[in-house]
Order: sequence, then C-alpha cells, then structure tokens
Amino acid sequence: MTSIEKLLINSEEYIRKLFEGIPIPIYVWQRHDNDFILVDYNDATNRDLTGKFKKKIGVKASEFYKDNPKIIQDLNKCFIKQKNISKEIDYTVKSTQELRSLSIRYSFIPPELVLIHLEDITEKRFAKQKIIASEMKCKQLNKELEQKVKERTKELEESEEKYRTVVEKSLQGICILQDIKFIFTNNALAEILGYSVNELYSLSTEEVVNLIYIEDRNFVLKRHKERLKGKKVPSHYAFRVIRKNKEIRWVEMYATLIEYDGKPAVQELFIDITEKKLAEVKLKESEAKYRAMTELLPDIIYEADLNLNITYVNPIGFKKFGYTPEDLNRGVNIKNLVSPEYAEKAFSTIKSIFKRNITEPTEYLMVRKNGTKFYARVHSRPIIKNEKVVGLRGTVTDINDMVIAEQKLKESENHLQERVKELNCLYGISKIAESPNISYKELILETLKLIPPAWQTPDITYARIIYEDMEYKTKDFKESNWKLATNIEINKKPMDIEVYYHIDKVQFLKEEEYLIKEIGKRLKTIIEKKISEKKLKESEKLYREAFNRASFYKDLFAHDINNILQIMNSSAELISLQLKDSDRIEDIENIANIIKKQVNRGTKLVNNVRLLSELEESEISIQPTKACDILLKSVEYVKKAYSDREINIKIECSDDEIYIIANELLQDVFENILINAIKYNENPSIDILINAYRWTYENNPYYRFEFIDNGIGIQDERKKIIFERKNGDLRSDKGMGLGLSLVSKIVNYYHGKIWIEDKVKGDYSKGSKFVIILPESNDLTLKKN
Repeated sequence: MTSIEKLLINSEEYIRKLFEGIPIPIYVWQRHDNDFILVDYNDATNRDLTGKFKKKIGVKASEFYKDNPKIIQDLNKCFIKQKNISKEIDYTVKSTQELRSLSIRYSFIPPELVLIHLEDITEKRFAKQKIIASEMKCKQLNKELEQKVKERTKELEESEEKYRTVVEKSLQGICILQDIKFIFTNNALAEILGYSVNELYSLSTEEVVNLIYIEDRNFVLKRHKERLKGKKVPSHYAFRVIRKNKEIRWVEMYATLIEYDGKPAVQELFIDITEKKLAEVKLKESEAKYRAMTELLPDIIYEADLNLNITYVNPIGFKKFGYTPEDLNRGVNIKNLVSPEYAEKAFSTIKSIFKRNITEPTEYLMVRKNGTKFYARVHSRPIIKNEKVVGLRGTVTDINDMVIAEQKLKESENHLQERVKELNCLYGISKIAESPNISYKELILETLKLIPPAWQTPDITYARIIYEDMEYKTKDFKESNWKLATNIEINKKPMDIEVYYHIDKVQFLKEEEYLIKEIGKRLKTIIEKKISEKKLKESEKLYREAFNRASFYKDLFAHDINNILQIMNSSAELISLQLKDSDRIEDIENIANIIKKQVNRGTKLVNNVRLLSELEESEISIQPTKACDILLKSVEYVKKAYSDREINIKIECSDDEIYIIANELLQDVFENILINAIKYNENPSIDILINAYRWTYENNPYYRFEFIDNGIGIQDERKKIIFERKNGDLRSDKGMGLGLSLVSKIVNYYHGKIWIEDKVKGDYSKGSKFVIILPESNDLTLKKN
C-alpha cells in the first residue's frame, strides 16, 4: 500500500470520526427511483427530538417523513436545483405533543446525495424572543418609569398616599432601604423575593444581606455603601437574589440616593430578568459549543471584511498557512493567500459572492507564509448584517494530496490506457483467429487494422507485413526514418512486420517494442495452427468419405443381393412344384431364365459395387444416358420378377429419346422405385403410371420422372425422413432393394433431386407419387447418332 493510499484511508477514517462526532443530527439520503433512501447517519441522530427514529439504513424518505410532506418536497427541490436550502419549521413531538422549532438545512452532494442537518432551535428562538421582548419591555418600562417618576415625583411630594398607591400597583419591585433594612416595599418586590410585604419588613440587616447571592454580595454591598456616601457609582446593574424557597433569580436594579425622614436612604426598582439571563447563558453556551466545534474542525474556517482582510481564522488555519495571531492583528489579506495565477479567478468569485450570488466550491492554489503552495477547495458565503453585506465567511479544505494523487492517477490511467490498447490488439488477433474458415491472408489484413490503434499516436502510425513475397499494408501506407520492426519464421518462410511513425521526434515506447514482437509470435502460432488444422481436416474428410463409401457399398450389396436371392428362391420353389407336371415345361424354362437373369444381375451388382468403389476414389463417372431404354428394362424386369401379381404399368414420355446425365446405376434407381410401388400395394391390381417430360429447375433444363402408384401411400411425417439412412424402409420386415436412402444418394450423384407427393393432394392413402428430376444432356452428337 502506498503512502498516498494510507493517507487517503486515514483521512477517510478521520473524516468518518468527525462526522460521527458532530453533535447535530445528520441524515444522508441517496436518490433512488423518484424517492430517497437513507444510506448513512451520525451518532447525534440518537437524540433526534422526533422521538421516532430507528436506525434502519435503506428506509425510504417517503415513509420516514410521511407526516411531514414539506420535508420530502424540500428534499426533491434541493436535489433538482442542486442548491442548499435552509428552513425553520415547527414540529409537534408525537410522544409528548410538545411543539418544537427546528432548523433544517438541506445540502446537495454530487452526484445523488442530499444531507439533512437538524437542529432544535426551540430554546434559542424562545430565548431570543424573550430577550427581545425583555429588552423592549425594559426600554419601555424605563421610559415609562422615568416618565412616571417625573410625573409622580411632583404628585408624591403633594400626596404620600397617592405615591403609595402608584407604587403598590407598579409591576416592578420597588423598595426603600435605610441602614440595610426595608422601610418600604411593594407587592411586586415581595413576589420577586417570594416573601410577603410584612415578612420583608421584619427581616434583619443580616437577613436582608443574605437575600443577595453570595457570589454577588460583596460588589452589591460595596456599591450600596458608596452610594450612601455620595460617591458616583452605576445606578443600573444586575445581580442574583435568593428567594425564600432558596431559588436563585436574576434581577435588574435601578438605584437612586434619596433622603427619608431626614436620613440618607436608597430607593431601588427591581425587574426580574431571570428568563432573559438564562436565555443569554444558553446562547453563550451554544456559541461556545459551536466555537469549540469550529476550533476542532480539520477544515479551515475564516472570516474577512469587505477589504478582504482576514478577521477570524480557526487554529488549523494558522497551522496550515503558517501565520500567527499576531500576524492576523497586524493584517493578513486574502490577496496574500492566493497564488498569482489564480488571483483573477478568486477575485471574480468574491465579487459574485458580494453580489449575493450562490457560488460553487472552487479550487485554488494557495500560498503559505513561507512561500510554499498547496491546492485547496474554498467555499464562501457573504456575511450579512442589517440586510447589508459586511464581509465574507467560508471554509478552506486542503486537497493537495488528493490533487497530487489525481495527477498521479491520471498518469497511471494514461499508462494503463496504452496497455489496454495493446491488450485489445492482441485480443483482437485472437478473436480473428477463432473464425473457422479465415485464411492467413485475411488474418494478416485484419491484424494490420488492429496495429495503428494499439500505438500511442494512431493517426500517424502505419504498418506493413511481408509474407510469401506478398506485401500487406495499412491504408495510405508511408515509410519514414522512425521504424519499429520484427522478423519471424513461419513454416520455414520469413515474415516481416514493420511499424512506422510518420512524424519525426516521436519515440517508440518500450512496451511497443514488446508488442510488435508479441504480434509476430501470435501470427506464427495462429498461422501454423491453421495449416495443421487444414491438413487434419483434409485427412478427416478423406477418412469420412472412405467410411461413407464402404457403408454405401455394404447397404447396396446387402439390399440387392437380398432381392436377387429372394427371387431365385421363389423361382426354385416353383420349379420343384412344376417338375411334377410335364405339361408345364415352358413355365419351367421361363423360371430358369429368371434364375439365370438374377445370377447375371448379381454378377452385375458385384461389378457395379467394384466400379463405384473405383470411381469414388477419384470422382464418380457420369455421362449422357438414354433414359427410356433403361426405364423399359426396369419395367420388364419387375414384371417378370413379380409375375404372380397383376401389374399394369403405363409409360408416357414427352420425347421418344430422353438423354440425361447418369450411368448404368440408373436401372437400380428405377427398379427400386417400381419394386417399392409393388411391395407396398395391397390392391388386387397394381397400377403404376410413369410420366417423363422436360422441366426447368433454377433456370436449367431437366427431365422430370413421376412414378404414380395406387399403393398404401406414405404419411407426411414419413415423407420428411424416408430418404434418410436407416429410414428408407416403409416396413422393416419387407425390405426395399437398394433402399430409398441409397436411391437418393445415387440421384444426388447425378446432380438431381428426389421427393414424394400424394397421388391425391391431401389424402396420402390414395397412393404415392415419387418425383425424380435429372439434368438433361446437351450432347447433340449423341442424340443424332
């Protein structure tokens, strides 16, 4: 972990502790789906005066402040306008039904946080109101009293009784002390002290003195004695008294030296200012508390006048800038604290603040007393008194470590971006290589596209790859003196990779030297692998074709031999039966001929399999073939082979002579289609219609052969798979000669097609229509001969 990272972590922990230690409740809300989610709070929230707060991270503001929709509105307003909002509201505590006053401050923190600061200002507001009311009351009373004293003095001189009436009805406590004993008092003073008027009259000098709070006793008695001696002492001051019930109260006294019964006495007027004093004490305590918080904050707090002279700064400010309180007394100006290159920016911002515009925190380079500099973020607001701007107040946050860290991070990011570009290049080459059919030429061309973006200045980077006496270049390729190159050998053939910078004085990075070598290694590995894969695929293809041929020959031989042997077996059985009847010699001869033909057919089959094997080792041999002759032979053969069935075969040809591209295996195709129509026909009479005519397919000339039967038909789902291997048999117990899968394979060798339709569209049970299309021969010489 670097020192910067440790510093950042320690700073974060320190800030967290400060956040937790702030005595004002702070809630951190995060914007989420048109609502706000509570994501943090400090310890002071335990004293939340609402009495309902429960620590529950994740609670929605709409639920938390459902009784105070105004707060939710202000939350949204702060987030939308991205400005701080301060408000004072009245709030009723549900648990006690007590009406309290709250100061709420909403602070927006980019990009999506809003902080709510809560402060109970009930006592402060109440004290302030009390102080104002008390001061106004005192002033008013003073005026009234002075006026009344003036007005009443003359009247009292005329009528003591009248004087006493006025005094008794006065709201202020009034008394006359002589020899530190009450010789006159009114009911108001008696109420202030908690005694009756008669009890006050009966108090001894010592007891009167004990009415004064012990800490205030000496200075009050001293002034009283000096006043009696005619010395000039303040006539108006405040001190504490002790009521009969031992309660301590604050009073404000106005004293006047008079003569009573020919002896000096002191006339005193008392006003109870206890509430005012308590408010002042609380106010001072609050000010002291916030002053202490200011002193402890890690950020600099400052105040300045309109001339930008610093008038206050907290201890961290002295420490950070290197100044002393004595320096501050002599005068320190903001101009001395901002680095010259940031002066214009700073004064422009200050000018805007003095105009009461809200400004965002601004970053400056600050100057210490010793001339060293650091980066800081300054956030300022105007100081307003009596509706006038009188100065500037704000915070200064040291962000020097953060700025330096950001600069280093930026350098690191730039370095990382270069590495990412290089990795993207290598990754791109690997992705291109994944294409199964890509050639090495395409690989080289695609690699060239990836090279310039991977270098530090793509716009002036050009590349060239030379392989197998071929040059491959990037667009607008140019050579220059700034060249980076590598050479590799692929299958004993050299490959040169060259990268050029078109502008002088641009140095290649060390990493770019590694990159070009790595590109060469990757291309070598990929191309050699592609060559190996190609050889392997060719070997696999030859093996697969040989295997397929062997399977084809096996199936071909097995199916046809089975048919031949079955016919020979049936013929042998017929001969055995007919040898007993000398009148059927002619039938026996016919059967013997059938057996002889089947033997010849078996021999032919063996020859055809051998021929196919020899031909497929290179390419199958096909040539113009007279289709009608082969078709007639096939019809003649199946009629004799199934002489025990009533078979009607009708041939309709559009031409007398039909020449197609095929060979002698075409007879096997026709015979197996016909045998299929006979075997799968349960009618007494088997009807087969064969149509042959010219047909155009994909703009090429073909002949179309249709074999239409009245057999059991083929269902649609079977039509889709019947030509597949091992699906060619309609019924496994009967067999199909070559089998439709082998028939389909021979037709494909002829570059033709085969499929099945219903004899009656939509009703497969009425019979099937086998359709074969074969390319027409365009050999006119053969046709003329």
